[in-house]
Amino acid sequence: AIGYGLLFGLIVVAFRSFGLPLAAYGPVTMLMAALVGLEGHEWLRRNYARKGWSHAGTISGPSLAECERRFFKNWLAARDQASSAVPALASRPLSPLAKPQVLGIFPPARGQI
Repeated sequence: AIGYGLLFGLIVVAFRSFGLPLAAYGPVTMLMAALVGLEGHEWLRRNYARKGWSHAGTISGPSLAECERRFFKNWLAARDQASSAVPALASRPLSPLAKPQVLGIFPPARGQI
């Protein structure tokens, strides 16, 4: 909003300083508004990405409960499909000597890679 206001102010200053015709003022401000309207969500997406957020999906429906149901159904199905793509370990148990050992005071992985 601050950037939009500053850009709008620069347009007004440019029109007054350079003696540009006032007939061009409307189309220029409309182009500026169209730019913000078309690119605003991309600016927000980049801002969220810089903060570590990611887009998990988009769902539409007649109510919030229906949208939540659809989203989590699709999200869980995609997660299950991704986890089933990982090859299973051998069915025989590993010997104690074959278990990987970690030296030092590192915390357990807890499923994060």
